[in-house]
Amino acid sequence: MASPANNAMNRLSACLALIVSAAFISSAGLGEDGSRLAPAAPSREDPTWRIWTPLDSFDQYGGAALGLDGHIWFADQTGTVLLRFDENGKFTTVSTGSYSLERMARGPNGSLLATTGYYSTIVRFSPSGQFTTLTIGQPANGAITAGPDGSIWIPEESEVGRILPDGSVREYPLASGDRLGGGTSVTRQMGGDVWFDAGTPGYSYYLASMNPETGRITKHFQDSCGAYVWPTVAAPDGRVWAVCKGTFDGFGSDGGVVRVPWPANLGFAMVGAYDNAVIGPDNAIWIAGQDVVNGLAISAAFLRFDLVTHKFHKYAAPDSGYAWDAAFAFDPRGNIWAGTYNGQVQEIIFHR
Repeated sequence: MASPANNAMNRLSACLALIVSAAFISSAGLGEDGSRLAPAAPSREDPTWRIWTPLDSFDQYGGAALGLDGHIWFADQTGTVLLRFDENGKFTTVSTGSYSLERMARGPNGSLLATTGYYSTIVRFSPSGQFTTLTIGQPANGAITAGPDGSIWIPEESEVGRILPDGSVREYPLASGDRLGGGTSVTRQMGGDVWFDAGTPGYSYYLASMNPETGRITKHFQDSCGAYVWPTVAAPDGRVWAVCKGTFDGFGSDGGVVRVPWPANLGFAMVGAYDNAVIGPDNAIWIAGQDVVNGLAISAAFLRFDLVTHKFHKYAAPDSGYAWDAAFAFDPRGNIWAGTYNGQVQEIIFHR
């Protein structure tokens, strides 16, 4: 039998739960801060979606990163600014001078590093607010990724670029004629190889692993996936996961593969962005894409893949007003901030 103290505590917990639930429930429309609110309570199963349109509907936010200051930063491809959002959706802008930034990652010292389109210039923005540039050997061919060793990895045209923590640049050439592919940048297993997808001049596609010390490249699964193997993301389970035809495959460093069938009734379509798969703060793989209903792409959606249970869960936007996402990042509370190509910044609130 429960004690009187426990009964009192249970009643108090129930009252608090009612108060919290009432505080979270909101009708559709505009919030007090002017953002658009979706009528949902923030929870893992039913998060709240919000839309911010900070500058103009023609802006393209293709780079997103969590800054050292705990705020989400976006790179504007159509302008020459960085946007910094606080947890309440208020933003400030920082001029980049003459540079339009595309993809972005946070370096080991807290600096934000960004590509500048298909150019050889990398822009570095320090926590103190200083801009400097680095030059790589070839134009960047996609995204930019922070590795577990403190290096920044960049897919170039026919080389894998590496910016070491000291700012020096090293490049690893592919086989003659081969080109980097359409995947989610370059990803490195903890203490292991660097992985990326690529193709031959004859349009033969493969997933590759490269030893970062020797530069030796090993090709895997050539032509077995039909096209580029993407997204490609290194996970905490020690595997690199990528979509291969109708399966989600985890490639081990020992050559073993775990194949998880992609659910036919999931109603989810991936988008061809370079940053559309990340490891969340819950150590799951999160993928940005589109909600598909009756064969039609309706709105934005996110897919969570649990690395323990190998189960998928889709989080779809509440209506068609939410565009698919170009790049996204998690804030310190575990909420998603996603940039789009139509001027939207979307906030998906799982935790207050």
